[in-house]
Amino acid sequence: MKFDLHTHHERCGHAIGTIRDYIEAGIRHGPQVIGISDHSPYFASDKDRERPGIAMAKSEFARYVEEVLKLKEEYKGRIDVLLGVESDFFPEHAELYRKMYEPYPFDYIIGSVHLSGGVSIFNKKRWKGLTEEQKVEQKELYYDLISQSARSGMFQILGHIDAMRGFYPAFSDIKTEAVDKTLKIIGDSGIAIEINTSGKTKDCGGWYPIDAILERALHYGVKVTFGSDAHKPERVGDDWELVAKRLKEIGFREWVYYKEKLTANGTSINNREGLGRRAASWNFYILINIKKDRKAHTAFPVYCFADFLVTGRLDMRAPGCFHGLGVPGLLAWGLRRTPLLPEGKLAVDALAPPPKPRPPSPPISLKIGPNCFIIVNTFCTLLMVEIMPSSPPMRLKKAPNPPEEAAPSTPPAAPPRPPPPNGLKRPCTSAVLIWGAGSPARGRTVFRG
Repeated sequence: MKFDLHTHHERCGHAIGTIRDYIEAGIRHGPQVIGISDHSPYFASDKDRERPGIAMAKSEFARYVEEVLKLKEEYKGRIDVLLGVESDFFPEHAELYRKMYEPYPFDYIIGSVHLSGGVSIFNKKRWKGLTEEQKVEQKELYYDLISQSARSGMFQILGHIDAMRGFYPAFSDIKTEAVDKTLKIIGDSGIAIEINTSGKTKDCGGWYPIDAILERALHYGVKVTFGSDAHKPERVGDDWELVAKRLKEIGFREWVYYKEKLTANGTSINNREGLGRRAASWNFYILINIKKDRKAHTAFPVYCFADFLVTGRLDMRAPGCFHGLGVPGLLAWGLRRTPLLPEGKLAVDALAPPPKPRPPSPPISLKIGPNCFIIVNTFCTLLMVEIMPSSPPMRLKKAPNPPEEAAPSTPPAAPPRPPPPNGLKRPCTSAVLIWGAGSPARGRTVFRG
């Protein structure tokens, strides 16, 4: 799916064309989704329009939202129009901006740093006469602001995170650890950075950010999205295919776009769509030893065990399973806390075709064996059971009969059993059910097979 989440229009004072012009351009250029995200007003100013030619007036903000929502309905079925805004980030005014955005049904908000140290990041003169140490200080100040914007919880996307190089290409050569620290904060915050193709219109050329930053972003688990930052309609979706190709070469498998305004923290993707808000809760898992040496386990969500009670089978590839767990992680994984998920939806678009589907894993049957037992105590219940592949069935060996003196002949040896599916090694020895409820029968054996 082709999308573009960063477009402007004439209200900001330095773009041309109406909102309708950009939507129509989106229809012509192929995006199925277009986000309108013009510059926010300077809400902290006493003036209605603090900087004409830079951002819209405060009195225009409500009309801007109303127009986008009206066009969203008008173009429904032809193109999905999203309501966004590119917000300046000023730490000292963050709460004011948050309050101004709350009444409106934004699908997403882009947080961008345009002023650093009180000077425009695009000001060509800001670098003149600076020593190398001062240049490092300026770069670290810029990335500190981006880090604060990531932690603010106000934004779903961070805009053009190395745009300071726009008219000073040597910015990328300034050595500092601030970039890595910022990317780690962004990754931990669960928000996205955009690949912004407007860098090609500046002295630096190319896109924001550079490939080296994207490679580090992948390392830190940062989500990515796309924005042309179009200030004229013909740039809508500009270089989308080239960006998608480059991201795949770097190693990204997907990128995202937002609908219905997620909060910034705790984003979770499930089945290529975000989940709605639900209360934080504890998940319980079945931990199953699937190796002979008992050093690796697979943890199954408890709903899989419920399926087992009905069907007698346990699917090793069920969603939510965790593989390769060691015994010391038993309680940690058994009581794995579910994060508080945000409101809204997160749509995920794959950058590469999905891998060829593998044949379904043969389910596993559980059976209580003769040497298994249940222990109930105050903290948890441990159910020790034997585990065996359901196909082909694996049966317990009976004790051999004592040899008879006059046995006429030795029976032929049984043919070897086929290897178990999925590389499991026999014998599959034990399983542990982590049960959340306590019991007054502390440490007492209540059943022994």
